[in-house]
Amino acid sequence: MRSRARPDVPRLPHPEFARQLVLQRLRRRAQGETTVRVLQGELERERFGMALLPAVYSRTVMAWALAEEGLFARGLEVGHQGLQIAERLNHPHSIVFALHGIGTVHLRRGDFPEAIRILERAQAICETADLPAVFLEVALPLGSAYAQGNRASDAVALFERAVSQAMALKHHLGHWLRSGGMAEAYLAAGRAEEALPLAELFLDITGMMNARGPMAWARHLLAAVAANVGPEVFDRSERELGAALAAAESLGMRPLAARCHLTLGDLYVRMGRRQQAAAEFLSAAEICRAADMPYWLARAEQGLNESVP
Repeated sequence: MRSRARPDVPRLPHPEFARQLVLQRLRRRAQGETTVRVLQGELERERFGMALLPAVYSRTVMAWALAEEGLFARGLEVGHQGLQIAERLNHPHSIVFALHGIGTVHLRRGDFPEAIRILERAQAICETADLPAVFLEVALPLGSAYAQGNRASDAVALFERAVSQAMALKHHLGHWLRSGGMAEAYLAAGRAEEALPLAELFLDITGMMNARGPMAWARHLLAAVAANVGPEVFDRSERELGAALAAAESLGMRPLAARCHLTLGDLYVRMGRRQQAAAEFLSAAEICRAADMPYWLARAEQGLNESVP
């Protein structure tokens, strides 16, 4: 079957269209913008052999990319466009995926209550629409929002449920949930020593996948865990943060860069290096102010005030 006649859409079989137009172009944000522009009008309802609506998929992945750059307003705009399409076409899987994208934007910005509200709605749809595998995708950002939003017990419970479900389904996301997800939840629950081997495993997994962005976040998680284990691993925490920060700056991931500076500041306070801590908090504050990250800006300013005699 051929695509509908349109000058800017290649005439390809549907699976090939999905592969080339939706996946390859989204490797770069500029290409993602092109994909979003193409999948409008009558093409919004086309599936092209995909389980998800490509018009929603492309906008959601675009929202993720924008969130990683700290372009939250544009990310929410694109994400809500995808949600409107999914809701108009009444496609539960696509609705969940769009909510996943919007929730992730709020998560990266540090707006945990809103991220939780959006992602819990996605979780509820997974249950009512019988989408057990899709729930596993939602569990990752929702558990992270719980962990960072002072709901550690909810994060642990969610990830334990998700890991059990992933094992039953033999789903590959079980490895991410069991390693990175549980490590973040345990860290939030004050169980850093239990989190350490899981964070190390998560870094190994992202390294084997050669996923530069997730690997940089994995380094930050491992560093944050190590900083809470004790002085014997402070040096490792500092090394991992240096590597994560270098990757974040190279990839243009401003939220991660801000978090690296913040975690370095906290680490240097623990090490008694207050002058270096103040410099890190100042760097974090500058990024958070420019990217409109009020929660993390307040954390940076508090750290700066406490580190300066």
